[in-house]
Amino acid sequence: MAKRRPTYTKEFKLAILAQVNSGVPVAQVARENGLHPQLVFKWQSDFLEDPQKAFAGPGNPYKDQAKIAELERMVGRLYGENEFLKKTLSALKERMEEKKNGLSVRERYEMIWENQRNPGAIPVKAAAQFLDVSKSRYYNWLRMRGADARAARNKPIVEEIRKINRRHSIAVVRWIV
Repeated sequence: MAKRRPTYTKEFKLAILAQVNSGVPVAQVARENGLHPQLVFKWQSDFLEDPQKAFAGPGNPYKDQAKIAELERMVGRLYGENEFLKKTLSALKERMEEKKNGLSVRERYEMIWENQRNPGAIPVKAAAQFLDVSKSRYYNWLRMRGADARAARNKPIVEEIRKINRRHSIAVVRWIV
């Protein structure tokens, strides 16, 4: 069975600090109450730092930091989607002026494909929803077209890896011979 850490109320902590402030040595107060002296010093420094927020409760700063990080990621994703929507809207307006009937489904698929080739691309699902097309049909269109946005994005990286591999293979062969 796991040992549980004791929790102390705000009133208990304030009573301990009152004893220390009255002149009783920290070691004696800690010993009488079954505490470690370092804990009393920590309570004292927390209270001196900010008496209003001291002993507010069982807060977990990790959870707060994780929540902040999650919200920052969400803001970044929404910023990217917003930029995509701005670009797409301006392109739509230009094309709508050229064509009275609007964009064909194929043109919408091409807009999503162009977006996916960029490093800061928004998810296909969001782009498809905005352009009012089916995500699954977009992927079918890609398969029929023989295009893959990820492969297009990765092509320069793959070529560089192949060059390095060729150079390394030649060096190994020369070394062996």
